[in-house]
Amino acid sequence: MSPAQQKKLQELSIIFSQGKASPKQIQQLSELLAQINRVHEQSLSQEHRIAEPRLP
Repeated sequence: MSPAQQKKLQELSIIFSQGKASPKQIQQLSELLAQINRVHEQSLSQEHRIAEPRLP
């Protein structure tokens, strides 16, 4: 997660915990979490890839 994403997530978390989230902020959180999930899924798929055999 980038520092900007982390900061935005913290800001939205505070707003949500206060029960003051607007529809726009709910959408922002949804989009942010989708971005984070995509990056996480890509890194998992790369970790589990079988390496190509090395040619001599």
